[in-house]
Amino acid sequence: MKEAQLPEDPRAFWRETARELVKGSIASCDEVAKQLVAVTSLLEGLYFHAIAFSDLRDPAKYPRDVLIAWGWLYLLPIGLLLISLAFALAVFFPQRYKVNLASSDGGQAVFEAIAGRKLNCVRAAGVFLLLAILATLAAAWVYLVK
Repeated sequence: MKEAQLPEDPRAFWRETARELVKGSIASCDEVAKQLVAVTSLLEGLYFHAIAFSDLRDPAKYPRDVLIAWGWLYLLPIGLLLISLAFALAVFFPQRYKVNLASSDGGQAVFEAIAGRKLNCVRAAGVFLLLAILATLAAAWVYLVK
């Protein structure tokens, strides 16, 4: 078995690796946001159809007072999925940034603002997606137990 060799200058290797990570960070957020849009949209459609074709509107099984008491639980996943979708789409909304091309500090500040905004939107979309999944599990539990 061949032994792994370290680069001649490990510091140069790690600088180049860090440079590539920074360059790819915005594209990485965009890719995750695209995946979140796809997953959230799919789950939204599936859940909406499951609710639309369920027997929740049958007054014999679910009297009006029970549906009013538990209706929020069935609507909560839809709301959370829509919020997640909004945050995932916000990653792609353009903003204007003023940049002084002669200043590396200005360029760095703009890059960090763009990357930070996109990362915050991706994180929020992920949190709301997770909350929507938990709310869906809770709604399914109540639907199956009641």
